[in-house]
Amino acid sequence: IIVAIGLGQQHNLIHRFREWLTGILPSLAQSETTENAPRCAFLAGYPDRRDKLYLHELRYLQEAARLAGMMLLNMHALIKEVDNRKKVRDLQQSGHYQKLYTLNPDPAGSGIDYRFFNRPVLSVTGDYIDIIRLDSNRVAVFLGDVSGHGLGTGFLVSALRSIVRTTISAGKNLSEILGILNDFLSDRYNGYEFLTLFAMIIHTNDGHIDYINAAHPGAFLKLPGKPLEKLENTQRLLGVLPGPYLNHSIQAEPGQRIFLFSDGVLESANLKFEFYGEERLKEYLSLAGDLPLDEIVNGLRESVDRFRGSAPPNDDTSFLVVEYLPVRSVLETVLRSIGLRR
Repeated sequence: IIVAIGLGQQHNLIHRFREWLTGILPSLAQSETTENAPRCAFLAGYPDRRDKLYLHELRYLQEAARLAGMMLLNMHALIKEVDNRKKVRDLQQSGHYQKLYTLNPDPAGSGIDYRFFNRPVLSVTGDYIDIIRLDSNRVAVFLGDVSGHGLGTGFLVSALRSIVRTTISAGKNLSEILGILNDFLSDRYNGYEFLTLFAMIIHTNDGHIDYINAAHPGAFLKLPGKPLEKLENTQRLLGVLPGPYLNHSIQAEPGQRIFLFSDGVLESANLKFEFYGEERLKEYLSLAGDLPLDEIVNGLRESVDRFRGSAPPNDDTSFLVVEYLPVRSVLETVLRSIGLRR
């Protein structure tokens, strides 16, 4: 609907015109959602010494209004397209910056080896994976999942990574780091953004592992030729309630593998709305858990894809396997080989 009206040569026409629009055309405020709402209005005064418009003048105004409406529609479509392209560009740039943090396997002899995959629903992931070498005998490992996905979540992951790296370089322990993350999310987002996180520090010289699980799916452990085990200890998620996070510990043996994953793996769904689930993951890791790390990671990715079929992914999916490979001196290796040291 296009409006054209004559108000005559009177004082303060603009003010009266606005009053008229406010009183008679409230649907203008809903122009984006109401299909028949007015898109433009002309303020047309009568010619001198006349109080009416001729037919050809009315037709001219109607045609001008029609063309103006088309121009506004085209401009609106152009603005939306520019805005959408900006969002796509921001997503691509954010995804590019996230890839700068892509992890590479540790050099041989560093005490651990690892492989992973991280597949976002969009170009930016809401899953947080980080491996930080603290010193020659300690490595910190983090795998978390921020609520939601998209550009905002990607920026939040980058912020959390910065907080973790800053606090851990300042000598904070796991309990303190998770407390700082919890306070940051609670104070800034008031419970509207939260994080599940599995965090651990591996002491590569003796296999001692400190860990905290903040409402994240529990990690699986496996020794060569042994059955799969699960770390059951879990605590509340980050960003909702105040309070401390308690440290737990385990003792790893040489060759021990630790499997971490986001809930996007478990909740990958097929067209029948069935989930991949923990039992399928346990079955896969029980069968493939002793294979080379690359084969485990690639095999799980293929297993999830086969299960999902043609259904689109509904969440970011991440998987990380860490193997404990202690560095031994030549003397220690000889002593172990003849049974004089475990």
